[in-house]
Amino acid sequence: MKRSAFPYDFFLFLITVILVQNHLFAQESKVHIRAEIDTTSILIGDQVNIWLNLEQPENKHLVPPRIADSIAGKIEVLKVSPADTFYHKNQTLKIRQRILVTVFDTGFFVIPSFRYFDPVTHDSLKSNALPLNVFDIKVDTTKGITDIKMPYDIPFGFRDLWPYLLIVFLIGLGIALFLYMRNKRKTAPEPEKKFIPPAMPAHVWALQELDKLAEEKLWQKEKIKLYYSRLTDILRRYLELRFSVPAMEKTTFEIILDLRKRMPFSTEWIDQMQQHLQQADMVKFAKWKPEPADHEEILKWAYDFVLHTKKKINLREDDAEKEQNQVDDNETEHRVSINSEGKDE
Repeated sequence: MKRSAFPYDFFLFLITVILVQNHLFAQESKVHIRAEIDTTSILIGDQVNIWLNLEQPENKHLVPPRIADSIAGKIEVLKVSPADTFYHKNQTLKIRQRILVTVFDTGFFVIPSFRYFDPVTHDSLKSNALPLNVFDIKVDTTKGITDIKMPYDIPFGFRDLWPYLLIVFLIGLGIALFLYMRNKRKTAPEPEKKFIPPAMPAHVWALQELDKLAEEKLWQKEKIKLYYSRLTDILRRYLELRFSVPAMEKTTFEIILDLRKRMPFSTEWIDQMQQHLQQADMVKFAKWKPEPADHEEILKWAYDFVLHTKKKINLREDDAEKEQNQVDDNETEHRVSINSEGKDE
């Protein structure tokens, strides 16, 4: 006789259902939802944080609750921060989220549970509810209404002043440095040019320099001081080359005194030299401005002085040297005559 298979199949089905339920219960038992609040008592208008803590298996996915603009009607949501997720022990995820709320009414409020939805089992997992007491600010009505207090004046001390002092100091330092560098650049003496004696007779060199000075027309361009400086330098250098008098390193008084001791030429020329050098010193150091006729007169005198005191021709020289000296004299006299004609015009 064949036995029925119904009791055996029913027994297998029952065992399968029990195992599935135990597995689902085990998964649900690993999910923990807890709501926390910073404090359960606040003053009206204060802000308080609500923390949603979720612990779940790593392979489980729950849909978090949707947070509206208000909770239970009068609890306003100010900010919902993104959820922070990190691993916990035994392959468990811990998810924490912050909700900032405030209340503008007094009384006792209950923050309801927050629901997480399980898309696999279609179940809703709830957190615990939270109490919240909101108190009013106590006002002493016996003192009456008072005016609003003005802000307190904070004393102005050195700590507030030193940044401005530092800025002023740096600006002043920069200006002082700029002025110092500019004055240093102005007062810095120009490098002295080393004089190389010309490879020609002293009077030929002096006449060429006087020609250059006349062509530059410095006093006509209102450069009177430079004109007299150049002219006296030519005369001093000529004295050194012609008579070995160190005129470039001496004052006018010392030059005249030395010439009177040596007497290389007549006293009349020495007196005229003293007069013209003193006139040039007054222009250079006393800012004296002579008349235009004086400018021309001192240049003409310089030509005459060089021609009068030039080295004479030695009769014992050979014919070639005499001829060369004669050519030089004719050339310089021709240049002086041309220059004189130009000034007369």
